[in-house]
Amino acid sequence: MSKEKDQTSKLFSFFFTTIGFILIVFVAYFSFTHKANTESKFVYDRFNHMLKEFDKSYHNSLEKFAHSESCTTFLVQANNVILSSSHIRSIGLVENGIITCNTISGKSAIPLEDTLDMGNKTVEITFVKQKIRSTFNSDHSGLIVVHFGLGNESIVGFVLHPKEITEALRNTNSDFSNFIRIKNTIISPDGMSWIAEPKDIVVESQQTSLFSTGYYYSLMSFSTFLVRDYGYILFLWLFAGVAIANHLYRYLSNVDLLTLKIQVGIRRHEFIPYLQPLFDRSGFMIGAEVLVRWKRNGEILSPYHFIDRAEHTGQIKEITTHLMVEVASKLKLYNQNHRSIPLHIGFNASAVQFSDDMLLNDCRQFQRELEGQNYSLVIEITERLELPGESIYIQKINALKEENVLIALDDFGTGHCSLKYLHQMDVDYLKVDRSYVKAINSSNYRIELLDNVIDLAQRLNVETIAEGVETEAQEQYLRDKNVTLYQGYLYEKPISIEEFIDKYIKTS
Repeated sequence: MSKEKDQTSKLFSFFFTTIGFILIVFVAYFSFTHKANTESKFVYDRFNHMLKEFDKSYHNSLEKFAHSESCTTFLVQANNVILSSSHIRSIGLVENGIITCNTISGKSAIPLEDTLDMGNKTVEITFVKQKIRSTFNSDHSGLIVVHFGLGNESIVGFVLHPKEITEALRNTNSDFSNFIRIKNTIISPDGMSWIAEPKDIVVESQQTSLFSTGYYYSLMSFSTFLVRDYGYILFLWLFAGVAIANHLYRYLSNVDLLTLKIQVGIRRHEFIPYLQPLFDRSGFMIGAEVLVRWKRNGEILSPYHFIDRAEHTGQIKEITTHLMVEVASKLKLYNQNHRSIPLHIGFNASAVQFSDDMLLNDCRQFQRELEGQNYSLVIEITERLELPGESIYIQKINALKEENVLIALDDFGTGHCSLKYLHQMDVDYLKVDRSYVKAINSSNYRIELLDNVIDLAQRLNVETIAEGVETEAQEQYLRDKNVTLYQGYLYEKPISIEEFIDKYIKTS
């Protein structure tokens, strides 16, 4: 049991700690993504602000000069726009796929590497790969160009300054990186076109028809963030899990796990009735003793595993209530459409059940359920525990007798003060314990005790029931002693109530 308690406390500690870890990781992830989304929103707002600035400059200062035949006039206006903005590296004029005018090279005739056709759009953004020696020198470097115009004639292109890209995408948090996506190209904080690695997690958080922004990170970077920002909480939670496990173990050391399991079994209706038939001298079945079995985790457990504890804790009261309700309902259900036969139905009751009126009320309910049918209710008083004070005990027995409940003294001669109880109560049956029956045909002193018990019952005019009859020799000996009722594996083992009804009541 100590090992089971230790395992239970460890399992609970593991469960508690695991759930806590999951919650902490979830909170950390929420905080992580919230920070990343906030940064991404900032990048989005900054680029959106630039686009609005370019749009205003185009319509206010450059649109009317886009169709001018004079490159000089266009460049004057374009340079004025560049001087008023820190975001613009250069401005160019594209006509039919050729750069005809540019603030860096002046009047020119440079063909575009990629064909640009605005179609019906008045604004477009592209990423043009180009080595920029002053800033980057890589095959992945390039420029973001914002185009204004219509179709493929007289398009004005605003080239963002590369430093603006790095400034906009830079963040103070090293756990993740911002990006801006132009069509199918992702641009990283270093201004390079970038392809995501398999280990990277890419999240696109803000999006327009022209561009989108987001962030990317690796599991390693998130783990670093988790340990750095939430490590102390994880440690405290782990410490709490160990402390709770220790506390739970101490608690369980003072709590009987079997008692808790029995209570759960009662709540789940796991205690079920098994009936062992009772036979007369002619071999006719005249009734049955209701026994209890525990159907737990697919197994059928005998009373050996729980009955002593259930009696000691008083849980046997609830178990008996359930058994009486179950048996009454099954017998009543069958007899609604069939003629009932006379039957002796016995239930065991221990000393603790005479401390209140619960047993009496259960008996009354049982008789109400089967009212008008030929059943005799018998309470078999076991002697595993000493009965309560004499006055209470006699009062409860008399109350049962007033309700026409028959009384049997079970396990006679093996328990507490059998002779005293036999003289104090009005007993209808005396059940000879199986240990005496087992002594038949042996030289054991118990055979003499058996003879005395049978003789005493006959002199008191109390009907005797022999328990645990397993051999024909035992049966013959008891017949010779004029014992009238028999119970044991020689006749039938305990069976479920459904099988009892099918095998004995339906065929009677």
